[in-house]
Amino acid sequence: MSIPLMNKRSMVVLVDDWASAPDAIRAAEELLDMRRRDGGAGRPGDELLGVWCRPGAAGPQPATLRNEPDPAAGLSIRASLALCGQWSLCWLDGPLFDGVACSNDRRTRLLDFLVEGMGSASASFAPVYEEHEAESSVRASLHAMQHRHPAFVRDTIYVDHHDDGLRVGEVG
Repeated sequence: MSIPLMNKRSMVVLVDDWASAPDAIRAAEELLDMRRRDGGAGRPGDELLGVWCRPGAAGPQPATLRNEPDPAAGLSIRASLALCGQWSLCWLDGPLFDGVACSNDRRTRLLDFLVEGMGSASASFAPVYEEHEAESSVRASLHAMQHRHPAFVRDTIYVDHHDDGLRVGEVG
């Protein structure tokens, strides 16, 4: 199966609980590495924006995050890969990201969308940053998201080391 190409393929990992997040992230990273080696969809165009955790998030998707394009919805799942309801890796598409060149702005728009449509008292978001992003930019982005959605944004971040997978990051 080949993931259709887009200019910038933004992704999110959906998990049901944070205890399963490390395994989900590891499996998603292995899958992306395999796809890159096989010449399928993968970097440099892909960017993993974050991990969204909410009970039921990895199962069938709510109407908020549709599998078919819907310009009115703002965002849809272009493609997804999942493991038995434990986690889902979703490639996203839609006008929500149109003309948005900055990863921090796409990450914030994704968070706004998830909080508005899938937020609950038990939901939370851990942003993922690229390894080359400046620490000051990461810190400013994280603090802005925490200010905007204090109940949803975790202190934990992940850093995407393209050659070495995702790792828990530190923000000074």
